[in-house]
This record gives sequence, C-alpha cells and structure tokens, in this order.
Amino acid sequence: MQASFRVPENEIMKRIQLFQDNLSNLKLDGALIVQRVDMFYFTGTAQNGFLFIPSKGEPILLIKKYYPRAKEETALSSVIEIKSTKEVPEIVRQYVKGHLSRLGLEMDILPVRDYQFYTSLFRHPAITNISPLVLALRMKKSLWEVEQLKKAAQCSSETFLFASNSMVPGITEVDLASSLLKQVRRAGHGARIRFRNVNENQDQIKVIAGPLKRMDSAPSAILTLRKSSNFPLKFGEPVLVDIKWMLNGYHIHERRLFALGDVPDTLKSALEALSLIQDEMYKSLRPGTSSSELFNIAYSKATSIGYEKEFLRGLGVRDVPRSCIGYGIGLEVVEPPFITGENDEKLMKGSILVLRPSLLVEGNYFVSTANVVMLTEEGYEYISKTPNHILTH
Repeated sequence: MQASFRVPENEIMKRIQLFQDNLSNLKLDGALIVQRVDMFYFTGTAQNGFLFIPSKGEPILLIKKYYPRAKEETALSSVIEIKSTKEVPEIVRQYVKGHLSRLGLEMDILPVRDYQFYTSLFRHPAITNISPLVLALRMKKSLWEVEQLKKAAQCSSETFLFASNSMVPGITEVDLASSLLKQVRRAGHGARIRFRNVNENQDQIKVIAGPLKRMDSAPSAILTLRKSSNFPLKFGEPVLVDIKWMLNGYHIHERRLFALGDVPDTLKSALEALSLIQDEMYKSLRPGTSSSELFNIAYSKATSIGYEKEFLRGLGVRDVPRSCIGYGIGLEVVEPPFITGENDEKLMKGSILVLRPSLLVEGNYFVSTANVVMLTEEGYEYISKTPNHILTH
C-alpha cells in the first residue's frame, strides 16, 4: 500500500450508513466485524482488531496491533487500544449501554471454534450471518473505488509490457515469473492476494509455456493451472501469463497469451474461436442481464462454432461454483457475482467483473484471456488497460 494512501472519510461514512440501514431492517443490535478485508472496507485500516457497528450511532474500532497505525489510517473517531479479545464484549456493552440480544457475525469465514468463542463472550445472543450484507455492499463499487481499480489496471498493463519485452527463447517459466514478480513489487504491488476463504492461496504471477502437462482428465472439470516450472520457452508454442495485481487493497486479475514465432493451426483456430466467444459475451454485457444468461451465451457460442467439448467451465478456486467463467473482483480477488449457468442473479450497475472464458485444446493447451470490466448504465466499460489481443507476439 502506498505510504500516502488513505480511504476518504466520506467514503467510509457512506458505507457504514448503508450497512446500518441493513442492520436496522434485520432488527439487529449491531455487527462485530473480524475479517481483515471487511474491516478495511468499513474503517480504512486492516490492523489486528475488531470493529463493532451498532444499528444506530458511531462505530467503535478496537485495536490489538498496531494502534498508532490504525489511528493514522482510519477516518473513525472512536478507536480504542485493547490488550486482549476478552475486553471486547464489556467495552461494547458499555458503549451500547446494555446487553446485545441480536448480533451479526461474518459466518462464512468464522471457524466453529471462533464462532463459539465470540458467542460465549457476548453471553449467547441470537446470531445472524451478515456476510451477505457486507458482500452485497462491496459488490457495487463507488467512483473512488473504480479509480483505485483503474490505477491497479495501469500497473498490470505495465507488467504485461515488461513480460512481452522479457520473453526470449530458452528462458524458463520460473525465471520469467520471478522477473515479473520483482518488477511488480518494485512498482508497489501489495504482495499478498486476498481471498474470502482463509485457506485459499494462489500465486501472484504464473507463466506457463506450451502444454499444461498436469490437469484433470475431464475437459469440463475444474482446471487448476500448474505452477511455473523450469520448462523453457520455445518457438511455436503459446505462453500464458496470468497476473493478479493488488494496489492500495484493490485487485486486478488479467491473463494474456503470448507466442515466440508462429503457433500450430489448431491453436490459431482455437484463438479465433475464443475471440468470437468473447465478443458474443460483451454484446450482452449490461445491467439486468443475469449471470446464467451470460454464461449460456458464451457456452452456446462455443457450441455453435464447434468448441463445446473444449469449453472450460471451472475456476480452480475453492468455494466458487464449478461452472464459472467469471466473477466479481475488488478488495478480494474473487467476489460475487459468479458467472455460472445456475446463478440467476441479475448483474447490476457498478459491478466490476473478471471475464475469463477458456478453451482446452488437444487436451493439454490452455487458451484463455481474462479482462476486467465495469457494468455501466448502457453496457460496460473496460477497466483493463492491457491490449485485448488474444495472442501477442
């Protein structure tokens, strides 16, 4: 995160007010926020601590580590330093002047042990899962958030240019990936990629030259890209570069295909097919289109041009629907909504999406791009600044 970076106070206050409206509608006394990304969203700091948001009134931020930095980063005025988690319930009870009978918790990320611990500390109030409320708020990005994503996209574009200029025959996947990793860290990458799942972890950068070599046997199964290896880049083979950039807490995920020299005709045909599938998706990309409609448009196009079997539906990310070719992105690299054949949720204005239709060719060549777009009133706007060429020489 950049040293001078700070989430504006009006941004924080607007988020809290919208969240409090939802708490009041559910007749909750308040919500305890423990997940770091959610805490950052509502406070502007991700220091170790807890955030209590009452249904009415000012939130209170309780910090274990590091209090001075939290005070500097947050726009909230009520910030208290604590030594132990066990202090939290009494401070909150004094703050709300009474017992909490209905409390909201982020139950999608809380381990059972932590859930039992918190409910015991607060004397067993009725618990409501407030994660859907938080994620719904985070799904619609403000203009300020869009600007952060555009800055990250510019950084990502510069990294892809660096990748293109660094590709020479004989360099290994891992050496190129290491060179790119060094470049992104120098350029201000946040170093850590955030996932909702506490145990999920993925590489910031992958370089895969030629065939995948290791994958599920069924083309439609979830595909997990192998890690970059000592496999060298060769003439006539595609090189997939997958980059997850994070700047000031906001993520961009892009993927491009490169080649040294010409590629076989079968791959050229697949690249043309992927371009047609992509174009068909973008034609229907607007608020009000459902996730399932968008998925089925892509799948139908793949089928109509003879690539039904090659059309991949999996993400390789846990807790994400299997038939998924896109998803939201922001403070976490994978967020709702999920573009699947089963999700009838309508896409809404202000959502930021990663669209990544993919083909598996000859059982071992991964043909894919990933672009970041924003839903606008009339359609969409590219957030990605990397040229949207299916294949770059």
